[in-house]
Amino acid sequence: MFARLDGSKVEWIDGRRGLVEVVLLATGYRPILDYLAPLGALTSNGRTIRRAGSRARRGLGNLGLE
Repeated sequence: MFARLDGSKVEWIDGRRGLVEVVLLATGYRPILDYLAPLGALTSNGRTIRRAGSRARRGLGNLGLE
């Protein structure tokens, strides 16, 4: 999670800094992620592909999913 936003700059809680183009915050009762299927970012049962330290697609990340 980030500690601070300043325009297009972000500061992460570990002190690293960088530029971001989009911050998307969303809430809901259940994820509907079928729109990610064309990116190859879902498992066969519809969950996001997550591996320790990596992502299914460069630039694509998620927070708060089971």
